[in-house]
Amino acid sequence: MQSGKLVVAGTSGTGKSSLIIRFTQNNFNERITATLTSTYIKKDYTVDGKNVQLCIWDTAGQERFMSVSPMYFRSCQFALLVFDLTDVSSFKGLSYWMEQVRQKSSGANIFVVGNKVDLVSTRRVSKEMIDQFLRNTAEVKYFEISVKENTGIKELFDEVGRVYLSTSNIALDYTKTAIQVADNNQKAKKGCC
Repeated sequence: MQSGKLVVAGTSGTGKSSLIIRFTQNNFNERITATLTSTYIKKDYTVDGKNVQLCIWDTAGQERFMSVSPMYFRSCQFALLVFDLTDVSSFKGLSYWMEQVRQKSSGANIFVVGNKVDLVSTRRVSKEMIDQFLRNTAEVKYFEISVKENTGIKELFDEVGRVYLSTSNIALDYTKTAIQVADNNQKAKKGCC
């Protein structure tokens, strides 16, 4: 089975590592430390009865690591750009991460993820701000989640899986066609000589 490369990025403190731990281990730790390097984990799961395998890269969001993190976007099929719904500066940082993904992997499927939807009383990023951002950004999917409450995580990764399955099927069909054409050419050469 081929793996899809997924990179999780965003400013520090948005819940990127917690999101990955929630998805891969169904666990939540409120006292998780900041990611100081990039980490990697492979996850197999099922969407609509079909197997999906993702290679997930968790990037450091601290400013001192921002020059290194974009290299992980090279050849990625998916980018989850995570921001904190209670922190406007993390939302404003999305433009930077969006630009990095598009420069390093122009064909990547981008998912913008607003985390901490459970903190309704301290929400600072309005739906209007998000709508405006999405109107100015082509071909991006948006999800609001709560890693702490395990809200929206399954829906997010099910959609990633569906996109993965739809794009990997196209690639597999293309490969089969290319192999068939090569086989036909070889048979023709043998018959002519």
